[in-house]
Amino acid sequence: MQTQRIRGVDYQPLPAAAGSAAPEAQTVEDHWLLHTYSALHGDHYRNFRVVLPAQDGSESVAHFSVPEGMGPHPTVLVFPILAGSHLVSEMLGKVLVDRGYAVLRLERTELFPEPEREADFPPIATRLADSIREGRRALDWVLRQPEVDPERIGVAGVSLGGIMAATLLGVDPRVDAGFFIMAGGGIAEILFDSREKPVRSFRDRVMAQRGLANREQFIAAATPHTQGLDPLTYAGQVETNRVRLISARFDRIVPPERTRDLWSAFGEPTWHRVPTGHYSLIPFFWWSANRGADHLDARWSP
Repeated sequence: MQTQRIRGVDYQPLPAAAGSAAPEAQTVEDHWLLHTYSALHGDHYRNFRVVLPAQDGSESVAHFSVPEGMGPHPTVLVFPILAGSHLVSEMLGKVLVDRGYAVLRLERTELFPEPEREADFPPIATRLADSIREGRRALDWVLRQPEVDPERIGVAGVSLGGIMAATLLGVDPRVDAGFFIMAGGGIAEILFDSREKPVRSFRDRVMAQRGLANREQFIAAATPHTQGLDPLTYAGQVETNRVRLISARFDRIVPPERTRDLWSAFGEPTWHRVPTGHYSLIPFFWWSANRGADHLDARWSP
């Protein structure tokens, strides 16, 4: 099978009829926040565990939620956060399906699986690229589902998930709109500036191994590996009214300067800022997710 290029990250399209979907519980992660949301809002949708062949020969897993009604439904591809459980992406998915969107929620491939040994940019860049490629192959699958409206496809994510979703919006013309919570542009800068523990550890190992003395040298060394995956590279190709940003004013994981760069590159779309840090955004999470859904509603309203 030949590799296909569409304005960005190369990928091998998913073969016809590839992948399987089996019914599963409407709440996958066993967490009180998810159960509380379900108790308050109900679970008026069907849920499926989707297994797709990954481009590298392994398997990728996703979860497909379909709301009530005949459809076809507007559909959102949701990327996961950097680490931990899939609580955040599942919460986002529940809000969206409650608002009438079908949701295909991707599971994560670890970005830093062997922190004690890995100390260079190429493996990280490869995993980021793989995340985007598998997102595109997941789009291949979901666009074949009769419940999905191919003219109303969106992407969303939180933190790293938002960064990857923003890149996908720029490289894949099948995606019409997106919203990104606590995301930013400038992956090389984020890898240096972020206070996230695994990111800091990776930065320190790379600087020691490569003999990099300061931030400027780190960014110069990282940029050739990350630029082709960075949403800043593609944001100028996206109309401003297709985007909405939500961020935390006191974020030290994805610094506000990085969100401002992404906002500027997208042509200054609507940008909501909440008075929290990265992890303390939780009280505003449902508000933030609903502002994203509002954006998609407005984009696709008759």
